[in-house]
Amino acid sequence: MRKLILTGAALMLGTAPVAIQAQPAAIQLTEAQQSEYAGWSDAKKAEFATWPTSYQAYYWGLTPTQQDAYWTLPIERRAQLAAMAPAEEAQAWSEIEAKFAADSTAGTVEPVYLMQSNEMSQAAPPAQAGEYPVCSDGMTDGCINPREAGKDYGNVPLDYWPGKPASQMTPEEKMQHQKAQAAPPQP
Repeated sequence: MRKLILTGAALMLGTAPVAIQAQPAAIQLTEAQQSEYAGWSDAKKAEFATWPTSYQAYYWGLTPTQQDAYWTLPIERRAQLAAMAPAEEAQAWSEIEAKFAADSTAGTVEPVYLMQSNEMSQAAPPAQAGEYPVCSDGMTDGCINPREAGKDYGNVPLDYWPGKPASQMTPEEKMQHQKAQAAPPQP
């Protein structure tokens, strides 16, 4: 029990044994691979960075045609390829390359990135034809304020601050202000 408590405390403090915190080392790229990587788009680099180290190493072991085709594969298919026996993998790659070649000539190949944006947008409502109607008690949307339309009614903007802010009022002043607000206007 004592070991369990000490291990839990070590984990919480970040002093866990190295075996628990160990991360797989990044793969070492050749100069040719580094120059190819440098030419990638930011989205492609971000996608590649999310792959496990074993997938990254697998990618660099592919031929250039297979590398191009690998980007078009769904994530599940990439995982299946990495887990196949060599004979099955060779058969799968011949099928993938044939499909990729057919799709490439048709111009339908698009890489599959995890970081693609799926933003949804709504079309803006059509512009109002003519003039906007004047706002009234029953209409408060899609209309213009009466004073803005040149009418002689509606809310009047104040040219001054009507009093002290409530935070600076004494309780007596707040009560007087509330009574004045509640009282009907005198003609």
